[in-house]
Amino acid sequence: LMDKVAKVFEGPNSGGLRQAVVAALVDLHHTAKETAEDASQEASSITRTFLSPRDYLTLIQNFVTCLTKRREDVEDEQLHVNAGLDKLRQTQENVAELKQSLGIKTSELREKEALANEKLQQMVADQNVAEKRKEEAERMSAEANTQQIEIDKRKEEAQRDLDEAEPALRSAQTSVRGIKKRDLDEVRNLARPPANVKLTLECVAIMIGESKIEWTDVRKMLSKSDFIPNILNFDADKLSEKQISLVRRKYLDGNKDLNSESVMRSSRACGPLYTWAESQIRYSTVYNRIQPLREEVEQLEKEAKVVKDEKEQIESEVKSLEASIVQYKSDYAVLIRDVEALKSEMEAVTTKVDRAESLLKSLGHESERWQKSSEGFQAILRSLVGDALLMAGFLTYAGFFDFKNRLIMMDRWRHTLDILGIEYREDLGIVESLSKASSRLHWQSDGLPGDQLSLENGVILDHAVRFPLVIDPSGHAISFLMKRHKDEKIQKTSFLDKAFMKTLAGAVRFGTALLVENVEHIDPILNPLLNKEIQRTGGRTLVRIGTEEIDYSPKFKIILSTKNPAVQLTPDVCSRVTLVNFTVTPASLQSQSMSKVVTCVKPELEEQRAAVL
Repeated sequence: LMDKVAKVFEGPNSGGLRQAVVAALVDLHHTAKETAEDASQEASSITRTFLSPRDYLTLIQNFVTCLTKRREDVEDEQLHVNAGLDKLRQTQENVAELKQSLGIKTSELREKEALANEKLQQMVADQNVAEKRKEEAERMSAEANTQQIEIDKRKEEAQRDLDEAEPALRSAQTSVRGIKKRDLDEVRNLARPPANVKLTLECVAIMIGESKIEWTDVRKMLSKSDFIPNILNFDADKLSEKQISLVRRKYLDGNKDLNSESVMRSSRACGPLYTWAESQIRYSTVYNRIQPLREEVEQLEKEAKVVKDEKEQIESEVKSLEASIVQYKSDYAVLIRDVEALKSEMEAVTTKVDRAESLLKSLGHESERWQKSSEGFQAILRSLVGDALLMAGFLTYAGFFDFKNRLIMMDRWRHTLDILGIEYREDLGIVESLSKASSRLHWQSDGLPGDQLSLENGVILDHAVRFPLVIDPSGHAISFLMKRHKDEKIQKTSFLDKAFMKTLAGAVRFGTALLVENVEHIDPILNPLLNKEIQRTGGRTLVRIGTEEIDYSPKFKIILSTKNPAVQLTPDVCSRVTLVNFTVTPASLQSQSMSKVVTCVKPELEEQRAAVL
């Protein structure tokens, strides 16, 4: 086989995979040609097909398409499987991280709960202390109020006696303020003053603390500039009992002739001084008499101040405790909110972990399958070329043959690949590899029989490079095609239809589907369409139909059909179309009958199969 194509691969390219592939393509074509000859020699043969170089070119085209599509599908599937495995691994890692996070949050929750309980206990303890201190403060406030009432009472008693003596003193001070300097000078200049004047000034000198009261000393006292200010600013507290007693005995009470009127008559300056001395002594006497009361008041005020200070201290403590209680309440509320948030978050994380673990558990077998599938991708990639050769050969040549000859031809092709050392999958399913389960389900819902031959023909119709010619004695395939292409506005026609040319031109122009029935021979007018002799001129895509150039729509489809299983096909016809033979054989009839029996006897199995698809 390699020698047949050796001359094309000389030098470094000799003996490689490319040479093996070309040798395989050549042998696939020869094998199909031999199978066609053998089938035509069979006793049951009523028709035959012919192969041409066009079929070999179609084989190459199908091989390239199948190889490219299959590689893309495998790579895409590998990408999805690897992405699924990565997602599972990532989910496992996420679950581990979530579990770790859950442990951390559990510890954090315990810490916050403990802290919240501590804050609550502190708050309760401070509340109890604050209440006790409040009671103590209220008691001390009542005690302070009682003391203040007693102090006010004592002060009122003392002040009442002082108030009686104080007006006379104020009046005397006012009179002293009115003494003129010339009057004092006049008295000072007296060498022998009257007795009343002399006694009055001696009395004043004793009161303001002069140690000598001789007239000479008294005159010096009067000459002082601060004499009158000292009188006005005199502090009664400075008078001692001795001074008061001496003044009373010798000058005020002990001398009946000495009074304010007699002194005033003797001297206008000494009259106010005598009145001042008299009222000052009276005031000091009262002041000294109430001294114990004043001391008692002073002591009471000290005690009251202590009580007040202690009360203020307690109130400050209570205020501080209340502030700390408010802060504790705020901290406690924040902690409780954090605890609730953590609990909610932990519940969400736990739910997420449970779901993820449940999902991982349920996907365990699927993960194993994905892993095996991922490991088997390299083997699939190695068998891509061999699989593409088998699929391309099937799409190109198998359509005409019955079920038995298809199996024979596929076995011979596999043998060829074995000889050439081209890997392929032993379990390669043509129908499964070239169609999706959902597509097959749609085909059957559109009326395609469920046997293997019909499904294989459906695959060939779906991938046909050339327009198909369908041999359909039963009419099932034509019904299927009409339903399948109803969205493409498919029309039925025949070469005997008077409006055939018009119908054909409309379908070509507007891109609709056309089914031509009863095709025994092909009208030459279709040759440009079957050969796809498309011309592009001035932005238009044209095809010649008869003598006219018609705009060609790439959506246009034409399906040729015949119900004659013994149709005599010419080599020219076979080279221009893809033959698809729906003629019933014993094998296909058995498969169709089995499908019908299962549908009738065990409809639940058919429903289950449809659901799986």
